[in-house]
Amino acid sequence: MKNYLICYYILQQCLFETLEDDIAVLLSKMSPESTDDGTPADMKTFQRWEKVIDADNMTVDEIKNKIAHRLELTAYDVPKTIDFLKNTDIEYYLYQARNRADEFLGEDQ
Repeated sequence: MKNYLICYYILQQCLFETLEDDIAVLLSKMSPESTDDGTPADMKTFQRWEKVIDADNMTVDEIKNKIAHRLELTAYDVPKTIDFLKNTDIEYYLYQARNRADEFLGEDQ
């Protein structure tokens, strides 16, 4: 679940950077606030994203490339987001995403 949340929070930051409508649509399907257990109401979306990354065993570059690749496999029109992920240092965004995921899951920092 934590890796799923990290993807969600990174994509949320991408929305702020790119303002792409399709990322907003994807995020609405991924939202962990849609159910009590943190899984989205759309379980297919959860299943597609829950194992995209292994944040504890991947580098920042591997994480951003995996997320970009997963986006390339979707029907969403998100070229700005894919470009942003491939060409931006997201280390700070990853740090924030990890913290937000821990907070959401109630884990100690």
